[in-house]
Amino acid sequence: MFIIAFIILISCSNQTPEDNPVFEEKKATEVTINWNNQKQTIIGNGINFEGYHTSGGTEMLSSKFESMLATLPTELARISLPLKIWESVNDNADPATFNLNNFQDTQGAHYTFLRMQELKKRGISSWLSIWDLENWNITNPDKTYARRIANFDEMAESIGTFLLQARDKYQVEPIYVSVNEPTIASENGWGGYQIALSPEEQILLITKAGAWFEKHGIKTKWLVALHKIYPSEIEQAKQIFANNDVKKYMAGFDFHGYGMHKSEFEAYMKSWEAWVKSTGLPTFCGECDYDNQFWLNSDRETWTIAAKNTGILLNRLFNMAGVSGVLPWYGNSADATRPYRFVAKHFMETFKSGTIVVESSSPNSEVLVTAGKRQGKYIIHLQNTSNLEIKVQIKDIPVQKFDCISTLPQSYYLTNNVLSVTNGQLSLVLPANSLYTLSGAID
Repeated sequence: MFIIAFIILISCSNQTPEDNPVFEEKKATEVTINWNNQKQTIIGNGINFEGYHTSGGTEMLSSKFESMLATLPTELARISLPLKIWESVNDNADPATFNLNNFQDTQGAHYTFLRMQELKKRGISSWLSIWDLENWNITNPDKTYARRIANFDEMAESIGTFLLQARDKYQVEPIYVSVNEPTIASENGWGGYQIALSPEEQILLITKAGAWFEKHGIKTKWLVALHKIYPSEIEQAKQIFANNDVKKYMAGFDFHGYGMHKSEFEAYMKSWEAWVKSTGLPTFCGECDYDNQFWLNSDRETWTIAAKNTGILLNRLFNMAGVSGVLPWYGNSADATRPYRFVAKHFMETFKSGTIVVESSSPNSEVLVTAGKRQGKYIIHLQNTSNLEIKVQIKDIPVQKFDCISTLPQSYYLTNNVLSVTNGQLSLVLPANSLYTLSGAID
């Protein structure tokens, strides 16, 4: 038996088949969403305090970061732990004893404490990441990258005393701590910026520091950190996680997303997602931009290039890598000068903590779909990365209508449209280079 349904075409611009009959003749891209196939749960998205990562900064919050916090919904902030300032000179010769008076709550270290304190007032959790140490605890001080730790007991003491000061003087306790990009991929030699850690060394650091935290009642947990997720780095993560003492002190994993909009990373992401799921712990993309040298080109000033690549990256991170949170790296807010940040805004506004990512797919590589649900609300992100309009059809939708937010070139984050669903089905036309976020709740 054949059932013929009349489908009303809807778009956020209210365009219909009568306005342009060509759309009616084109076969729609049938996007599939399985609302019952639940994947990872979002813990929190946020921002990095890029620019403060080596020095800790010279103010609590610059206007740049105030702008980011105002335009990008932030639940988690990744902040430098400036050990080079905190313990610029070894406090004493015995890492088993310490005197807080011998550590430096000054300059960037002081502003880091104040920054965490202010973010706590705004309901934002802190994640401390370690970029570098002072040369007295480095075996190869002439190097600016792949620097190696001389004494892990001393490093554990330095981290622990910083957290004690944060808790006891400033009444703030970060939820996570990690080392920035410590693994080196054998595939290309990348990583170890600025501190390099072998799997054995990361185990040593986490277990020594974790025991120090436990002794002093510090609740902060470790994230096992990678640079990217090349196969050799996945194997390093497996080796670290296999240590039972590490498991006591860790809360998840971190990797960075540069270049992962490229197809070569799809297989790595899927391998990573499958293994991380087996651990029962979340993974974050702690630096979520597709280009780690944005500052050398003008891509981020344009919508079509940067929005496309950012959309591909986010789509793959949520759908293939199983991330429970993303944190853009570069200090750019969502505005006309950096329009690609609106892609992050679309996701961060709706994929808040507690959102469950569900299985979704598109047969058209130029139509990206990411879907999720939270407390009776259903969310769909659709991005057309092509230079042509594309008709999209979605079936088995459990809500009657969607609030629609759209972003197109030169027309960012428009929020004044509502889309109706007919018999559980929605058809719409995605303009070229557009991004739509649909949010609806069961009546």
